[in-house]
Amino acid sequence: MSGAGLTIGGFYAHFDSKTAMDAEIVRSMLSPVLGLGGLEDVDGFDWLQRAVKRYLSVAHRDNVDGCPYPAVLSEIALAPGEIRRAFAEALEIRVAAFQPHVQPRAGVAARERALATMALTIGGLLLARAAQGHAISEELLSACRRWALPEAAQRDNGAS
Repeated sequence: MSGAGLTIGGFYAHFDSKTAMDAEIVRSMLSPVLGLGGLEDVDGFDWLQRAVKRYLSVAHRDNVDGCPYPAVLSEIALAPGEIRRAFAEALEIRVAAFQPHVQPRAGVAARERALATMALTIGGLLLARAAQGHAISEELLSACRRWALPEAAQRDNGAS
């Protein structure tokens, strides 16, 4: 606080409650669409493939400054409604950033696929981090990449 020129009391005075402060932290930490830099030159499946492969990589799993979503989900699930609403708003921003790059599949709309991709990648990363140091960790990353990118498996097998 002293580095920011604030006292603890002065800092807390900016918020109506601790819950309001926590909701603002969720908004500021989770709303920016971080980690998507370097994808400006691609679109569609190529964008999705790069994003998923980078997110579900060993390097990202091991990065302590990597995606905060897996680290906070269990706490947010138990938090007051105001904090869960702030999280849902932040997640909507992230899904909206993915949706234009996700092609629909038979019977699956682009938004539905974007939602499922977010769930699969974030959940997969969470499980891989929890199992870090064991072979199943990398196996989880690989399995989630394959399920998030079925087109890649079809391309590798020569299917159209």
